[in-house]
Amino acid sequence: IVLFMRIYAASFLIVGMIFLWTPNGLIHFINDLGDKIGMFADVPDTGALLWLSLSVAYMATVTLLALFIQADPAGNKKSLWALTVAKGVSAGTSLAFYFGNAKGFLYLVNGVTDGSIALLCLVFLSWLRGGKRG
Repeated sequence: IVLFMRIYAASFLIVGMIFLWTPNGLIHFINDLGDKIGMFADVPDTGALLWLSLSVAYMATVTLLALFIQADPAGNKKSLWALTVAKGVSAGTSLAFYFGNAKGFLYLVNGVTDGSIALLCLVFLSWLRGGKRG
């Protein structure tokens, strides 16, 4: 299990960075592979349904993390760290998009919302480090 989780962790990190640096690059690569095999339709460059699928999976994961944490905050500090990182990265990328080239209000709203959640999680971690149980 340990070896597989280490391999998964490295794979998730690498694929996540590919998604960030070249979101359509991976779609093109997989579409090209599907063309070579044949019998597959190309996914559009936007990859909207892929991103929707990944977004739903992300929200299911952070929901589960929150449920684990609420059951035993002190015993689930690692889950709280995972939730903090997830929301912090979501906020950071959204704000980078907003302050970069994409001025969509949704990027700003998500950045502020998830950033607030990440900061609050850091406060909770500080409380737990100080001995509070939740």
